[in-house]
Amino acid sequence: MLIKLKWPEKDCLPLELQHHKESGLFNEIRNSAIDACKKAYEEAQPASSVNAEVVEALRGLVDDEECSFDHHGYCQTHFSGSMPCLMEKARKALKKVGYD
Repeated sequence: MLIKLKWPEKDCLPLELQHHKESGLFNEIRNSAIDACKKAYEEAQPASSVNAEVVEALRGLVDDEECSFDHHGYCQTHFSGSMPCLMEKARKALKKVGYD
């Protein structure tokens, strides 16, 4: 993903900055900004990839079976000792990211 930066025309710049456009300072700033954007994008990719893997893993584990609770309130269907049932938590998490 490339980010295009459009620089203002010379007369749009404050007077104290107009001379920098010809001096190459703006190209340096532009190149630094582009490099920073590329780096941020590349660093964000692994997290996005991991999130997709987690979603796919959850989708493979979640079932349609209704929870059945014992007298302590724990789900016997999914052997979950937490409240709410971990299966219910997984279903809600998937629903938040657009999967039913």
